[in-house]
Amino acid sequence: MNINDPHKYFGAAQIQLRMESISQIVSLCLNSHIEAAPYVALLYCFSNIDLMGAYLTGRYDKRKEADNAKKFMVKYMHYSKDQMKLVQQIYRHKLVHSGMPAPLTDYQDNIYTWRIHYSNKQSHLKMTKMGQAQCLNISVKDFGQDLIDGMNEYLNDLENDTHGLRKKFEKTLDEFWGLNLIPEQNKV
Repeated sequence: MNINDPHKYFGAAQIQLRMESISQIVSLCLNSHIEAAPYVALLYCFSNIDLMGAYLTGRYDKRKEADNAKKFMVKYMHYSKDQMKLVQQIYRHKLVHSGMPAPLTDYQDNIYTWRIHYSNKQSHLKMTKMGQAQCLNISVKDFGQDLIDGMNEYLNDLENDTHGLRKKFEKTLDEFWGLNLIPEQNKV
């Protein structure tokens, strides 16, 4: 990695650091005896998904945060649009704003609820029936791994400048961290 290129060096180093911390925080939260610890792990994952969505789109804008995150989840975490929308509605939105997933969610004329597994790949993102509701299961460990895998894939695309990612990434780095390394006329 070329340290003379501050965007490439600083940005890639930040993503690497975040991947390591996701793994550590998820592991720590799942090994904890605190009942709410999986929520902490999920919140940390969602905050990183939001940032990766901003890097992907080149827009660090609080009003576009959820839209950017959705794009990252579909493109790099390989979630279907329905999986992404349900994960966002059930888990992200209420966790971020109330500290707990929504007990029930109405989506496409169906009622959904949730179940968190610490580590259960077979149940991850699978639907089960719970009373009258459909239940979206999420495995915290596998959600964290999906994110890390997506971040690795993104880094590969960034290295190859796939779809002009480099300029979007640099613009977001400047906006998010306040670096102002890109002259105004060169911003996307």
